Order: sequence, then structure tokens, then C-alpha cells
Amino acid sequence: MGIEQYEEGAGIYEIQWLNVRKFLMDFDITRNVYSNRPNGIVFGGRKGLDEWGYDEILPLSKRKLQHEIFLFSQTKIFIHCSEIKIRKIKT
Repeated sequence: MGIEQYEEGAGIYEIQWLNVRKFLMDFDITRNVYSNRPNGIVFGGRKGLDEWGYDEILPLSKRKLQHEIFLFSQTKIFIHCSEIKIRKIKT
């Protein structure tokens, strides 16, 4: 997966999860609404999953990690794997 860092000129990174044992994505488009119009889905749903908000990498055991990714659309992604590799692919 390629990820562009939000800071100007910070570059694009590739992230790779190795030996994935579990992948869970909690996407519900009805959560992506305007605060003053609870039934009005933002941009008519055209924005999709939205942008990466923040993430955490947690140990599950001596050999497994859990990568939790939180998107601005309130979508949560959980990945259980043995290793995570990140490398810069473009400046």
C-alpha cells in the first residue's frame, strides 16, 4: 500500500504487512455525516474511506503485532501480522 505523508514534500511511503493472520475493516458510510444534518452523508458518499487519521502498532504476543489504523471517516482497520515494513519510495 502506498501512503503519502501530509506534510508538503515529505514523500510517499510503501507499507507492507507480512504474514497477515487477520484483517478487519469497520466501514459504515452512515457514520460519515454532517454534524448539523445527521442524515446527510458527507459529499454524497463520493469520498469513500477518506484519509488516514492516525495509527498505532501494538504487540499481541512475542511474534505478532496489531496495526490499528483510524481514518477520518471513522473507519477502523485492524491488521494482525508478524512484521511491518515501511520504506520511502518517492521524495
